[in-house]
Amino acid sequence: MVKSSKIYVRATTIFLILGMLVGCSSPYGKMVDNTTAPTTASNAAQSSTTALVEETKGPVITISQLVHDRGTIPSNEGTLEDNWFTQAVDKILLEKFNIKIKYVTVPNAQREQKLATLLAAGDAPDVCMTNDNVMLMNYSRNGGLVDLAPYMDEYAGNIKQYHSAEWIKNAQIDGKQTRLIMPSLFMADATWVRQDWLDKTGLKAPTSPDEFYNMLKAFKAQDPGKAGDRMLPFALAKNFSQIEVAMLQGFLKTPPTGEKLMTPWQLWPEAKDMLRFLNKLYNEELMGEFILDADTSKYKAAITTGVLGSTINTANYMGHSAYGNLEDTLQKTVPEAHFVPTYPWKDPACGDEYIYSMFVNSPVTTLQFFIPKTCEHPLEAFKYMDYKSSKDYAILAISGAEGADFKYVDGIPVPIDPAKFKDHVSWIGAQYAYLIQNAFVNDQTALKKVYASNFINKLSYNTFVNDCITGPLATKYADPIINADRPTFTKYRADLGVKWASAEAKMILGTEVDFDKNFADGLAQFKAEGGDAVAEENLKLYQTQYGN
Repeated sequence: MVKSSKIYVRATTIFLILGMLVGCSSPYGKMVDNTTAPTTASNAAQSSTTALVEETKGPVITISQLVHDRGTIPSNEGTLEDNWFTQAVDKILLEKFNIKIKYVTVPNAQREQKLATLLAAGDAPDVCMTNDNVMLMNYSRNGGLVDLAPYMDEYAGNIKQYHSAEWIKNAQIDGKQTRLIMPSLFMADATWVRQDWLDKTGLKAPTSPDEFYNMLKAFKAQDPGKAGDRMLPFALAKNFSQIEVAMLQGFLKTPPTGEKLMTPWQLWPEAKDMLRFLNKLYNEELMGEFILDADTSKYKAAITTGVLGSTINTANYMGHSAYGNLEDTLQKTVPEAHFVPTYPWKDPACGDEYIYSMFVNSPVTTLQFFIPKTCEHPLEAFKYMDYKSSKDYAILAISGAEGADFKYVDGIPVPIDPAKFKDHVSWIGAQYAYLIQNAFVNDQTALKKVYASNFINKLSYNTFVNDCITGPLATKYADPIINADRPTFTKYRADLGVKWASAEAKMILGTEVDFDKNFADGLAQFKAEGGDAVAEENLKLYQTQYGN
């Protein structure tokens, strides 16, 4: 069993407040003026710096890096190949290692296909990143990747500071260190409930499935938000997303073992209990649905117009600027409205063991960094990877330059001009990538402050920090990393997901009388069309790797 008591944050949703530079110099060197593209003069100055380095240290070595072009760089900031950030990085790397970076851009939407083409042609950049675990394993086994092990002792100071020894080892493929995996900061989901509705109905935050059900009944009967026919006591986004990581644990009698976590959750006996519960909510008109709301616009509208009483989503969903500061928008219409995160998914049989959240996505689904065997200067490429694992690089990519873009307040970067950070800095990190997701990952106190800083409404960010990041319910369980190929999983994954979504909708939205038949039919289809085969493969690989 893989168990962690650390507080993690979900990758796809957390970013720091970012700074912005307004046409001035900084401690990181000459910056591109934010009103024009890079000029001939700035390029000439950079060439002059390179020539000086060559004169004193020998020829400068050029290392290429893959860049995911998300189309978000403002036109007045230059290009992804040449801008204030690339110039700042070059200045640092020239001084440190006598190397400079050539950036090879690929459209983000086709990044995996483009990378596969570059690798097949022998034209891949020296430093690459991918989410395609299967492709990477194939290249590693065929000798297509550089083994990083010879460089780890002498040149991995930053990597070892932010990547644990276990994490580094788990990144190995067949015993070879041909990749490094960016440590992901997962954030547990929360069950958001309108506190003002709780107050008006005289209820406390629910702490069990039964209490959650009774709360919804009270919301429906009393309509505390005066929403009338539009009122939704509870709803989930899209295809009932996140129930397996935020709700399923409420129906477990004991914490999940490693073997159980490696088994598709649809095959867990408790899955039927959870789905029956949702079916009951729907048939009693305690739950709405947004299956056809692909962009979540209607779901968000239900939140911001004040008709939704509770939902499940990421623990920063209601207050984070990435989602549009939903609670702030809500409060413009309903000033007293306030969502609070609750944790009702605990079976009383678990006693003191509270299964706070389960992550059923393996950490290797995050970015994996590697050096193709075609790289002519692997040592220099590795030094660059180590720099990309440093706190300095993460701060530069996320917050900009100290004194120009941000200043330190209580130990964390705070934008000097928050209104301007978007154009100058916010597009950087996601496109160039880094091997640590947060510069303060090793400092929990600073980390909480950084996350809190991205909330406009004080109630929202206090709720987030106090209840979601530092909350007392800290036990989490995650899929173990599996370092072997999973051909069966790869073969069936997409089709199983689509077919299960359809079957799951029928189970939840069908009549209570038909539930048992709908569940049996859907589960039988899932098992026959690959679910059993995936479970068998996963368990064998887990037992082989972990010896259980």
